[in-house]
Amino acid sequence: MNYKNKLISAFLIIIAGIVLMFKPNIPSVDNIAKNFIDNSIKESLISYAIIRGINAGVSVIKHSELEMEPAGVGVSVGAGEVLDPIDDLTERVSNLLFISTVVYGALGVVFNISIVLFNFLFPLGAVVLASGLLLTKKKVLKIGYFLILISFIRFFFVFVAFGGNLVNGYIQKEITVTENTLKIFSETKNSDFTIPKDSNSIWGAIKNKFDYVQNQANDLKEKFVLFLNNASKIVNSLIKMAYLYFGMFFINLVLIPLLVYLIFRKITKVLYES
Repeated sequence: MNYKNKLISAFLIIIAGIVLMFKPNIPSVDNIAKNFIDNSIKESLISYAIIRGINAGVSVIKHSELEMEPAGVGVSVGAGEVLDPIDDLTERVSNLLFISTVVYGALGVVFNISIVLFNFLFPLGAVVLASGLLLTKKKVLKIGYFLILISFIRFFFVFVAFGGNLVNGYIQKEITVTENTLKIFSETKNSDFTIPKDSNSIWGAIKNKFDYVQNQANDLKEKFVLFLNNASKIVNSLIKMAYLYFGMFFINLVLIPLLVYLIFRKITKVLYES
């Protein structure tokens, strides 16, 4: 047994003992991943709320039949047929954002679990690795390396978050611009849908209710005209929102993790061969 293996084994056992005893907390490092996940969920929910607001407005108009008067001629307009493309897109994009939110939420849970597992798996892996070095058993060494690699998922998330923060700056600016464009169409003119109180007379009560219905109908017409005149802008913004989130989702949860994994694997291979 060579002196180098004894020295490394002793170092690993000491480190394992320190981790088991003190269960080190690294908030400055862990917060990088936590903030990244929390911000990703927050941004997804903001965009989701805006798009669902548009979808709600479209749904109300679709289930109504509006009387328009172009050129002085009364015409009944089937709002559903006109707004179908916007309705379909809002459904699809909101589904994408919902999935994104759920995945980021699941990542948050896995990351919190990885912090707990690190304090157990790393010392175990270090002891197994030290045993493999002392006994010169390759199978034991592989198990030790595997346990340590699994425990390092905690830092894997940190590297992914760091890379995601570098990339997300430009994409998030574009998302904010798109949100501001769509926000206009998700706002409701009147948030108070309470039917006015009856007046003292029967005719006054009828008039109040009639005026209320008339006002709501006028609001629907205005909303319909707003959607109709800006249909192209809304559709383009929804498509832009979809590919921006899909691109960010792919970069953050596929491309960057793959690159970090390949780097970890290369480092592990170099350490194992040495």
